[in-house]
Amino acid sequence: MTCGDIIPGLNSVIRFAMRYFLISRELSNCLKYNYQVANIYGVQYGFRGFKDYPLIKINSDEVRKIHHDGGSYLGVSSDHDVEPELILDVLKKNKINQLYVVGDLKDHEMIYKIYKEIV
Repeated sequence: MTCGDIIPGLNSVIRFAMRYFLISRELSNCLKYNYQVANIYGVQYGFRGFKDYPLIKINSDEVRKIHHDGGSYLGVSSDHDVEPELILDVLKKNKINQLYVVGDLKDHEMIYKIYKEIV
């Protein structure tokens, strides 16, 4: 998920994360055997994506060259008007147990709200 404003390098972060998770043998084995990760999804348009957009399945072929594009492959939004309960419901429904967020302080405050809801 990418949040906040469009800044240079967002697609590079997405691409690097996907290359690292899908191509690195050691990490892929760790995710596969320790965490049973079968699918990786992107959340479109920040936290708003949990309520307004479907998750998109991402593979390394799709993101191989996105670092050459401007903007964000996933889209960005500064909308934080999403209840943590809704986010957790979407994550549970899709059997997602890890969420990576690239954003600013407000986005990290939202992550903390999600954390408090989990606890």
